[in-house]
Amino acid sequence: TLTGSAIIIINLNDVNENPVLAADFSREIFENVPAGTIIPGGAITGTDVDAGQTLSYTITACEPAGECVTNPFVIDKISGVLSVGTNTNLNFERQNSYKLTVRATDSDPADPLFAETSILISVKNRNDAPIAGTTNVRIGEDTAAGTILGFVSQSDEDAGETHTYKFGSNNCWRY
Repeated sequence: TLTGSAIIIINLNDVNENPVLAADFSREIFENVPAGTIIPGGAITGTDVDAGQTLSYTITACEPAGECVTNPFVIDKISGVLSVGTNTNLNFERQNSYKLTVRATDSDPADPLFAETSILISVKNRNDAPIAGTTNVRIGEDTAAGTILGFVSQSDEDAGETHTYKFGSNNCWRY
């Protein structure tokens, strides 16, 4: 039998791996907060095993679609911090939760890869101020006591609320 030996050199080339995002985040924020308010709970962050790469973050989907037309949420592409969008008035009575899909994309110039995760944002209720209608009433000088002079209307987005009315100090008879 003949035998031989050889030196074999194997070169491994590093390939880009996908970044990793934690699965399914959830956050809560009160309704009626100003645009730009940071959503509590910390940034959405991911990791990438490839040395020297950074991640950038984007929102790729928002549900329900009809409530997401004005981009109710924005994400800082570098930090992953979520905040309320500029044209947004979060309203619990109109929509009490949103589901976002966030994408983290790595910085590989030749072959950028990404990972996605879902984020459930629950909108918490606050007591909304009722809106009272304006009523002007003219009373004849011979109007009998106990005569109904009119009705006061009001609306309130909070279900089941009761309201009390009183005359303010500037509501007096003028002669």
